[in-house]
Amino acid sequence: MDFIPRFFRKLWIFIRREKFRGELAEEMAFHREQTEKEMRGLLFGVDSWDLPTLVAVAATLGLCAFWAAYVPARRAASLDPMEVLRAE
Repeated sequence: MDFIPRFFRKLWIFIRREKFRGELAEEMAFHREQTEKEMRGLLFGVDSWDLPTLVAVAATLGLCAFWAAYVPARRAASLDPMEVLRAE
């Protein structure tokens, strides 16, 4: 007998949660559109799919990722493994 009220209580909680998620998604979409409009004004004549800009950003990010991996790996390769294990 207690199953039916419990079921409806859980259903009501589920519906409220999904309604909140829907409202949150709408709010996020609105803010994304507003931010996109503001950012387009900052480009000053540069197209958002400008090929040289995309290549420069990709190259910069790739260089940063390479450097972030290379420096610690180079340092680790220069250490003696037995000394490192003894230190721990």
